[in-house]
Order: sequence, then C-alpha cells, then structure tokens
Amino acid sequence: RSKRLFGGLVGHLASARKNFERDETKLRQREEKSSELKIKREETLKRESRAAARHRMCEAKYKDQARRDEILTDMRRTEASLLHASWKASHDVLRNTIRTVTEPSLCWVPAVSTPMTDLLLTKSAERVDAELALGAARCEDERRALQAAYDQRKQRREEAQKRNDERFAKPVVDASGEGVVAEASAEAEG
Repeated sequence: RSKRLFGGLVGHLASARKNFERDETKLRQREEKSSELKIKREETLKRESRAAARHRMCEAKYKDQARRDEILTDMRRTEASLLHASWKASHDVLRNTIRTVTEPSLCWVPAVSTPMTDLLLTKSAERVDAELALGAARCEDERRALQAAYDQRKQRREEAQKRNDERFAKPVVDASGEGVVAEASAEAEG
C-alpha cells in the first residue's frame, strides 16, 4: 500500500511540475506581451506628446504670424494715409495759384486781381479739386487692396490652422491609456 501511495505522490508531483512549467511558460509569455504593450504604449505616448508639442508650436506660429501681419497691414495703411495727407496738403497749396497747361506745369500767383486771373484761379482750383478727388479714390482703392490682401492672408492662415487642428485632433491614446496600442494587442492575442 505504501508503494502505491508513494507512486501516486510521485505521479502527482510529476504532473504538478508539468503544470507548473506550463503555467510558468504562459506567465512568461504574458509578461513579455505585457512588456511589449507597455513599450508600445510608451512609444505611442511619446509620439503623441511630440505631436501635441508640434501642434502647440504651430498654433503659436499662426498667432505670431497673424499678429505680425496685422501690425504690418496697419503700418502700411498708416503709411498710405500719411502719404495721401502729405500729397493732399501740397496740392491744397496749389488751389490759390494759377497753373499753366503745358508740361511741366508752372504755378504763379497773380499780382493784380482781374476778371481773367479770377477765371484762371477758378479753373486752377477746379483742376486741383479734380486731382484731389482722383487721389482720394486712388487712396481708397489702395486701402481696399491692402484690406483684401490682409483678409486673404488671414483666410489662408485660418485654413492652415484648421488643417493643423484636424491633423492632431485624433488622439493616438485615449484617457484610459488604451487606444491604438490596445487594438494592436487584441489583434495579437486573437
């Protein structure tokens, strides 16, 4: 009877050792898969972190460009307005002079007022008014062109920002720390 019990015990120990080795192999494989998934998750987090940093840099760049463009456009508008004001002031002076029709035109102030000089002064003033109106129209056209160019650049920046936001909108890893990596591990186990 003791031989039988001893044989049963030895058989049980042998099967327990096989089960232990099999379980140990499965445990080692699980640990390897777990460590691989952990490494993949860390790499994914690093990639996502770098992508988020690039996204923030792009956002900052777009904001800086928008501010710079706004300042430059304001400077150009101001410069154009100052040039127009200077030109207008110089032409206002010509309102009280008589200008010759020939080129280059000469300006002179009559010493004595006569009906003929009064008529010439009136014609000269009308000519100056027409030139001022033309200059104001040119200045307004230039202002509109500057605004249109600014609006166009602003729209391109907004579209680029939108593409940038869409590009980085999809997280690689969700809040639970799973995502693409978890899907990859499910495919590996299946």
